[in-house]
Amino acid sequence: EDALRAGVQQTVETRINSGERKGAFSIWTLRHSSHSDSIWLTSYVLKCFGKAKHLISIDDKYVYEGLEFLARMQEPSGKWPEYGRIAYYNLQTDSSEGIPLTAFTLIAFLENQPYVEKFKENIDKSLAYIDEHAPSLTDNYALAIATYALALGKHKSGPMTLETLKDNAIKEGDSMMYWEKNMLQNKNTGNTVEGTKIEIAAYAILAHVQLGKSEEALPIVNWLVSRRNSGGGFSSTHDSVIALQALAEIATKLYSDQLDMNIKLDFDKPPKVEFHFDQTSGIKPKVKQIHPMVRYVSVKANGKGIASLQVAYNFKRNIKMDLENSFNLDVTVNPNVGVNILHLTVCAKFVPTDDTKQTGMAIVEVNFPSGYVVDPDFDILRMSNIKVTCLS
Repeated sequence: EDALRAGVQQTVETRINSGERKGAFSIWTLRHSSHSDSIWLTSYVLKCFGKAKHLISIDDKYVYEGLEFLARMQEPSGKWPEYGRIAYYNLQTDSSEGIPLTAFTLIAFLENQPYVEKFKENIDKSLAYIDEHAPSLTDNYALAIATYALALGKHKSGPMTLETLKDNAIKEGDSMMYWEKNMLQNKNTGNTVEGTKIEIAAYAILAHVQLGKSEEALPIVNWLVSRRNSGGGFSSTHDSVIALQALAEIATKLYSDQLDMNIKLDFDKPPKVEFHFDQTSGIKPKVKQIHPMVRYVSVKANGKGIASLQVAYNFKRNIKMDLENSFNLDVTVNPNVGVNILHLTVCAKFVPTDDTKQTGMAIVEVNFPSGYVVDPDFDILRMSNIKVTCLS
C-alpha cells in the first residue's frame, strides 16, 4: 500500500491543473519546462487508478477530470487522435485507422465503472467507430485490443470479432495458442516483438472472460504463462500489467472451491519434488530450487482444480553491442565561472536508424574529474535550464 500511495503521489505531480488541458497527465513532471501531456498517458494513468482505488484511497477528482479531458479530445467520429507524446509505438497512428489508441482510451472509460453512465455518449461513439473499422483490420494487435474493448463495452459485434481474431491464431496442438503481430500480412513472420505477442494474448484472454468463454481461453493462458520470466513478470512493464490483469481475471472465473491437487516432479538428478494445493495453500506460489544440472523433468498430477507449473532458469551471455553511433553527445566547459568551479553543459541526442526510429527512456550519467564534487545546493529538478525536447 505504501508503494501504491507513493506511485499515485508521484503520478499526480504530472497532472495539468488549469486550462483546456486540465486533467491531462504529462510524461515529464511539470517542474520541467516541457509539458508532454498526452491522451495515451492519461488513459493509462486512469486505467491504473481504476484498478488501484479498490486497494487505496485515490481522490475521485483525478479520475473524473482526466476522463473529462479525454472526452474533450474525442473527435466527432468517436476516434481519439494521437495527441501529445505517445511513448508506446503499438498505439501510434498507423494503417489501423487509429483503432489501437481509440480502443485503449475507451478501455480507460469502461474500466472506471462508476463513470460509465456519465460519459455514455463518448463511449457509444467510440464503440461505433471501432465496430465500423474492425472488419477491415489487418493487424492482430489492433484486432485484439479492439475485441476486448467491444467485449468490455458489451457491443453486439464482440463475439464475431473474437472469432475473427481466433482465426488468425497460431496453434500448437490443443495446448497452446498465440498470435504474431502481423499474421494477416505474413503468416510466416517470426520477428514480432515479444511484448506485443504477450499483449495480444492478454487482450484475447480478457475478451474471452468478458464474453463468458473463459475455458476456451486455456490454450492462450498456457502460452502466456510459458512466457513469464523467473520473477513472474514478462518482457516489459507495459505488457506485464496487461498480462497479469488477464491472468488474474481468468483465475477468478476458473477458481474451484474444491481445489485439492498433488503434483510430483521427477528429474534426472535428485531430489524429487512434491507440491500439494488446497483451498488454504493454493493461492500462494510454491517455489523449489532444483539441481543446476537437471535437463529432464517429468510431471504427474492428480486431484481436482487448476494449477500452473513454471520451470525458470537463468544463464549469462557475453554480448557486445556497438552503441557508438546511437547518440550524439556534446560536452562544453564554461571557462568563465572561476578557478575552482567546473560548469558543464551536456547535451545528448538520440540518432535514429532504419531499424530503430525512436528510443525509450535514456539516462545520461555525468562524472566529474577527480577532485570535484557536486554543489550541495544543486537540485536538478529545480533547474530552469534543464528540459526535454521531443523532435518529430
